[in-house]
Amino acid sequence: MIRSVKPIVPHLLKVCSNWAGRLAATYIDYRWGSGDTERFRKYAVELVALSPDVILGTATSIVRALQEASRTILIVFVTTIDPVGSGLVASLSHPGGNTTGFISFEFSLSAKLLELLKEIAPSSNVYRKRPQARWRVGLA
Repeated sequence: MIRSVKPIVPHLLKVCSNWAGRLAATYIDYRWGSGDTERFRKYAVELVALSPDVILGTATSIVRALQEASRTILIVFVTTIDPVGSGLVASLSHPGGNTTGFISFEFSLSAKLLELLKEIAPSSNVYRKRPQARWRVGLA
């Protein structure tokens, strides 16, 4: 399940070991679900049965399967889209439950980013309102 974030694992371990003072025993076990939600559920149950201290999930469907499998083991999400809107956490500042994590883009900042773009490049019309698209639907 955490195959795509393998490069950050050594850094995460270093940060954790510095924070805790030492790491007595470290074991990393990962699963790759290939986009199959049934496999996510199966792997989530397997990982929870191992009684880890933390489980890292990389997508909304994976985190949801992990939440179904455990309400006590810490679940950390990365690269999820809108964890609040998808119901993974109550809010970003106070996630609640056993799930927390980080996202790379906060949608509520979109307007501020456009405002900054206009300040940087006042003659830019990048964010000009586009005409409404007209779709033709039919069968061929």
